[in-house]
Amino acid sequence: VLARAFEPFFTTKEPGRGTGLGLAQVYGFARQLGGHVAVESRPGRGTAVTLYLPVTAELEAKPRSTEGDARGIVATVSSATVLVVEDETAVRDTTAEMLREGGWRVLVAADAREALSALEAGEAVDVLFSDVVMPGMNGVELVPAARRLRPGLPVLLTSGYAGAALDHEPAFEVLPKPYERHELLARLGALAPAHPVHPAQRADAG
Repeated sequence: VLARAFEPFFTTKEPGRGTGLGLAQVYGFARQLGGHVAVESRPGRGTAVTLYLPVTAELEAKPRSTEGDARGIVATVSSATVLVVEDETAVRDTTAEMLREGGWRVLVAADAREALSALEAGEAVDVLFSDVVMPGMNGVELVPAARRLRPGLPVLLTSGYAGAALDHEPAFEVLPKPYERHELLARLGALAPAHPVHPAQRADAG
C-alpha cells in the first residue's frame, strides 16, 4: 500500500477505526510550507518517514503580537455560545479549553448526530464550529441540517484536509488545521452575533 500512503481517505483499517487522513494531512502541511515528505518501507526493516522543510535566514525583528488581537475579540464574545463538533477527543478538549479561556461558553459534540440533538433540544448556540471529516455525517452535510433547525446560524468549518468535500462549497468559511489560538478566536469572534443568545433562552422561542 506504499504507493497510496498519502492518498486522502485511503485506509487499511476497518470502518469506523480510521479516516485515512493522517498521512494526507502530513503531506499537505509539508507542501504548504514549501517542503516535501517521503516514505521508505521495507519488509523486515520497518518504515522511515522523512520530512523536508525549507530553511530561512530571516529573523523577526520583534515577536509577533497576535494575542492583542485575540484579547480584542474576547470582549465581544464574553456571553456568546459556540457548539464545537469534533470526533477526536484530544482535539475537541483542547479546542474547548482555548475557547473557554477566550471568553466563550462552549458546548461540545463528538459527531453530527450529537450536534443536531443539542440543537433540537433548544440549546442556546450562537456559532457552530465543526470539523469537516467525521464518521457518519460530515461537517459539510451537517451545516444545512443545522440551519434547518436554526436558520441563519453562523458556521465555521475546520479541516486539515478539506479536499473534494469543499470543492463545490465555496460559501463555507474554513479554518485550516492546525490553527493557533488567536486565529481561532479571531475567526469565531468575527461571526459572533451582536446580541448572543443566553442559555436560559431557547433559540427557537417565540
